[in-house]
Amino acid sequence: MGEAERNLSADELLLSYLRSGSEAETEPVLSELISGHAIPLIHEVVRYKLRASIDKQTARGADAEEVCSGVLLKVLERLRDWRLNPERKPSSGFMDYIAVTTYHACNQYWRDSNPIRNRIKNRLLYLLTSRDEFAIWKKENNWICGFSSWKNRSDLADDQTIDRVNAQGVRTEGKLEQLRTTLHELNVPVRLNDLVRLIMQIEGINPRESQTEQVDNLPDRPQAQSIDEELERREFLRKLWDEVQELSERQRKALLLSLRDENGGAILQLFPALKIATLKQLTATLCLNVEEFGEIWKELPLDDLRIGSLLGITRQQVINLRKCARERLSRRLRFK
Repeated sequence: MGEAERNLSADELLLSYLRSGSEAETEPVLSELISGHAIPLIHEVVRYKLRASIDKQTARGADAEEVCSGVLLKVLERLRDWRLNPERKPSSGFMDYIAVTTYHACNQYWRDSNPIRNRIKNRLLYLLTSRDEFAIWKKENNWICGFSSWKNRSDLADDQTIDRVNAQGVRTEGKLEQLRTTLHELNVPVRLNDLVRLIMQIEGINPRESQTEQVDNLPDRPQAQSIDEELERREFLRKLWDEVQELSERQRKALLLSLRDENGGAILQLFPALKIATLKQLTATLCLNVEEFGEIWKELPLDDLRIGSLLGITRQQVINLRKCARERLSRRLRFK
């Protein structure tokens, strides 16, 4: 079964589960949804992110099994919630929800296993994303960082370069100046994880000792988590924005005006906040004037009836337009 068919059948099973009446009808659908779709994807993501198989009798394998169990419990809780409140069902699809939830759980595992490293990484992420002189971008599944003028370069700092800068051990006052100095000494783009390791070495932090630091000495967990996850969200939204430009006007409106996250918030409002697109670019993409867009902005995300009234079409036509848009985007983004 191909990926597209697998996703489609999972969403069909989800709808069947949400619409089923008796427990006898629900149980086999839920079983297939979990065992046939959710669990295989959870295991696949955990193996990739934790670099461990849950089948192995090792410490990391036991941790991987615990992460899988935690994700599965969260999925089951969310399914029960969707059954009671179908309108909360994710618009991105069931398999996308599973993948994102599992990625977040794996990221949380790494944060918990090495708190000092996580603190330093979050500090660097804040500087790299909040100041125009720096940039961070994705290349072959790695986050690369450096000065903004380096963004189009293809070379990367190798181990020899990193060891040279570490041997020099140039310490400066202030975190911002330390980042500037380290990048100047490297004189080449560097993987984010390598930069974190290098900064820890320059600051004299033993990676093994850092794992035992008390969590009470760290910043609030939600803040650290949001900085880390913002990168993945920004990268996805940037790719999404590029592909959305290729859709028809009606498809763009049907999709963008209805996009919501798992908490019901408007995803479209993230585009300016994350510097993916300006408000002027949003109005142009949606073919609206400033006044029209201003009225819609405070109502986002819009339901299908509201979008239909804007386009002069029926609710079902809006659903069909959005479905076509998602299918195209799914095909295109899969290879990006």
